[in-house]
Amino acid sequence: MMKKQSLKVGVAFVLVACASFAMAQSRFIWTDENGRKVYSDNPPPVSVPRAKILKGIDQIGKAPPTPIAPSPSVASSGTKSGTDAKEKGPLTLAERDAESKKANKSATEKAKESAEKSEVERVRQERCGQLRTYLASLESGNRISRTNASGEREVVDDETRKKEAEQTKASISKECA
Repeated sequence: MMKKQSLKVGVAFVLVACASFAMAQSRFIWTDENGRKVYSDNPPPVSVPRAKILKGIDQIGKAPPTPIAPSPSVASSGTKSGTDAKEKGPLTLAERDAESKKANKSATEKAKESAEKSEVERVRQERCGQLRTYLASLESGNRISRTNASGEREVVDDETRKKEAEQTKASISKECA
């Protein structure tokens, strides 16, 4: 009899410890529209008003942060940001999450744009290298042959070589400057 009772007490103790551990692990606690408490690792949806958020990242083990008053120079300059911060108060977790996502999207777009620019520059450098190599072969004096549209081999004469060298020089000065 004693063993059964101590076993029941032990099981109850373990269950209470696990439940309190699970609640302690939740970083966000808010009240939903039905009045139930929601425990989650994810921030509450944007539709949850600030007043219904009971616990968030900035509220773990301390009082909610107080907004910092704008400096006199900001308040007197007439900018909206100083007065808006006073009227709205601190940002909600959802608002901070939205700002973070916006910043990440902006950084991703900048990285993509930078990668595109570097690819365009790499292609331009490759094209310039090809033009310089072709010009060097035209100016070398060695015989150059091509395959025409009917698949026959034809040798480039001196006049054609001179015209193509001039065109290649013009392309180099235009594209590789």
